[in-house]
Amino acid sequence: MTDTSLEHVDSSAPLHFSFTAKGGDFFGLAIKNIFLSIITAGIYWFWAKVEITKYLYNNTKFQDSNFDYHATGKERFIGFLKGLGILLIYGVFVFAITWVLAKAAGEKTAQTITGILSYLVFFSVLPFLIIGALRFRLSRTSFNGIRFQFLGEPKEFTILFLKSLGITIITLGIYYPWAIAAIATYIARNALFGNHAFDLRIKAEELFFLFLKGIIFTFLSCGIYSFWFRANLHNFFWNNYYFQNGKTSSNLTGDVLFVTFLKSVGLLAITCGWGFAWVFIMNQKVLIESLSFSSPIDFNSISSIPVKPGSATIDSIGGDALDSFGSIVG
Repeated sequence: MTDTSLEHVDSSAPLHFSFTAKGGDFFGLAIKNIFLSIITAGIYWFWAKVEITKYLYNNTKFQDSNFDYHATGKERFIGFLKGLGILLIYGVFVFAITWVLAKAAGEKTAQTITGILSYLVFFSVLPFLIIGALRFRLSRTSFNGIRFQFLGEPKEFTILFLKSLGITIITLGIYYPWAIAAIATYIARNALFGNHAFDLRIKAEELFFLFLKGIIFTFLSCGIYSFWFRANLHNFFWNNYYFQNGKTSSNLTGDVLFVTFLKSVGLLAITCGWGFAWVFIMNQKVLIESLSFSSPIDFNSISSIPVKPGSATIDSIGGDALDSFGSIVG
C-alpha cells in the first residue's frame, strides 16, 4: 500500500542538497575508465558507466545521507548485447520487407512505405522503452538504504504518450507544453521511494508561456537568453515536486548558468580540453546544490516494498529517449 498523502506541506527551514564530488577524483576515474575501455575494445565501458554513476550518486547528499547506484557492469553489458540483437533482427526484418515491396511496387514506393512503417513502429514502441528504462534506473537507485521504483503501466503510459504526441502534431506543436506536463506528472506520480509516492503539481498553461517567452527572447538575444530559459524550466519543475509533507525548491538562475558556461569554456581552452572533469563536476554542482527540500524526511514512516527490477536490455535501447525527456523537465 503506497502512501500518497501530500496535502500539508511543512513550512520549516528548507534543507539543501550537496554535491561533494571533486574534479581531481573524477578525472582519475575517467582516465582509468577510458584506458580500460580502449584496451578491452569498448567492453569495459559498461562497467565504467556503472562506476561513474555510482561515484556521482555517492557524492549527492541530503539530510546526512547519500544516494547509491546498484546496477552492475555485467547486467548492463548483457542488456546491451540483447538490445543489439533485437535491433539487428528488426533491421533484417525491415530490409526483407523493403526488398519484397521493391520487387512488387518499385524501389521508391518500397522506401516510402517502410519509412512510414518504421516511424509508426518507433513511436508505438517508444513509450514501452521509456517505461522500461524508468523501471530499471529507479530500481537500481537507493537513498538511505531504501530503493526507488516505478510502477507505471506500459499500456496506460502508451495511451497517454500517443495521445499527447498525436495532439501535438495536429496542433503544429502548440500542445507540446500540455503533452510534457501530462507525461511528467504521470511519471512523477508513479515513482516511489519505499512505500511513499511522489507528486508533481504543475499547470500546463504556465509552461506554455514559459516556452513562448523562452523561444522569443532566445531568438531576439541571439541565444544568450537560453541560459535564463533553461534555469526557468529547471525551476518550474523542481519547485513543484512533492513528497510526504514537503516539496522541492530550486533557486537556479540564468546568471549562474551563464557564468558557469563562461568558466567552463575558459577552463577547457586553458587546459586544451584536459579540464573536462572539473567542468563536468562544476556544472553538476551548480544544478544539484540549487535544490532544497522544505522539511526533513521522516524515514521512520518509510518502509521498503518489493521492487520491480526492470530490464537492462530495455534501458540500453530506450535510455537515450529517457535522457532526452529528462533534460526537458530539469
